Amino acid sequence: MGRNFGDGETGARGLFVARLAELWAAAGNPTLERVAGAAGARIRGTRARGAAGGVAVQRISDWRAGRNVPARFESLVPVLLTLIEAAGGAAEVPRRLSDLGAWHRLWKAARGEVDSSRVGCLPEATATLIRAFECLLIPELLQTEDYARAVVTLGYWTRSERLRRVELHRRCRDILAPRGGPTVWAVLDEAVLRRPVGGAQVLRAQLEHLVEMSSWPNVVIQVLPFGASGHTPVGTSFTLLRFAGRALPDIVYLHQLNGTAYLNRPAELDLYRRAMDCLATQADSQDRSRARLMAAAAGL
Repeated sequence: MGRNFGDGETGARGLFVARLAELWAAAGNPTLERVAGAAGARIRGTRARGAAGGVAVQRISDWRAGRNVPARFESLVPVLLTLIEAAGGAAEVPRRLSDLGAWHRLWKAARGEVDSSRVGCLPEATATLIRAFECLLIPELLQTEDYARAVVTLGYWTRSERLRRVELHRRCRDILAPRGGPTVWAVLDEAVLRRPVGGAQVLRAQLEHLVEMSSWPNVVIQVLPFGASGHTPVGTSFTLLRFAGRALPDIVYLHQLNGTAYLNRPAELDLYRRAMDCLATQADSQDRSRARLMAAAAGL
């Protein structure tokens, strides 16, 4: 299932909204008013007769749109039960959507991201394994600050949004470190090495940065050369994320002009995993890729 969210959301929060959207669709896409009314009736039914209670339509709307995460899990439960019932009951709904224990773990992870920082961060911030294919630009986590600044000037954003994105990059790139950071496995189309983002000097420094990072034990960089015949026709860049523990399953995300599309259905994940495996097989080895990076930098 794909869904667009703002670029400031991280993995757990984005997945929380995606799962809620999936459950909403399974329930037949009822109106906000209908869900709020039914959830309110559930709350009142558990209290003394005549007691007030309910969930505001605007609050549920904010949860669906990713503008907020419930402060208390108890506020979310009647909404979940209403949607599960509308979808035919727990027996008819996939376990990932009907299990309140799984919802609680996902809510806790998403809420933890909200509480830990009011500044957005890259989705990779909570991942343990990051696999990326890039056909246009250097992956965000591997970008130098100058390259990142040059990238945001290519977009259609306002000046304030460009400054926000640069600050976002600065705050989040520290999650990747030679020791203790996530494992990153990136496959870059050779065109990425030739595209002069920011000019020759910026690109040279960026390629030299990739050469240095390729020696880190938790970073694998491969180049898919122009000469690779019949490589997997994926058509776009994508990133696969794996998280620690069982609360958050793998997700795929795709950058778009209006936000980020998250994919989390098993069939979608399997498709992108197989595509990533094929690309890694068709790309140059790590040593040959490192030599190609060095040659490209020397040629600038």
